[in-house]
Amino acid sequence: MPSLDIIIPAFNAAHCLDRTLRAITDQSIPPNLSFSTIIVNNGSTDDTAAVIDHWGGKSVRRVNYREVRSRSAARNAGVSASTADYVLLLDADCRLAHRGCLNIASEAI
Repeated sequence: MPSLDIIIPAFNAAHCLDRTLRAITDQSIPPNLSFSTIIVNNGSTDDTAAVIDHWGGKSVRRVNYREVRSRSAARNAGVSASTADYVLLLDADCRLAHRGCLNIASEAI
């Protein structure tokens, strides 16, 4: 079974991250795809960590950076933490376009 990790770098994203994670959990997940979400808390000083913790245990993992680094460095940290066959890069303020995005990705894989 192929696996997919969604990598999300997050810097002071408490205002939008919950909506992004809700859109991910609302996806129609194909039975032949194993997936999880890795959020890289990139030195946030707002409630980003609390939002991530709220979603923890729902296939959401957190990678912490104590100090702010570039978005690329945060993405790379997420990819390094991934053990999946494939990764999907998503920003904290973006949402998957519709409920079938992971189905489409699974078919492409």
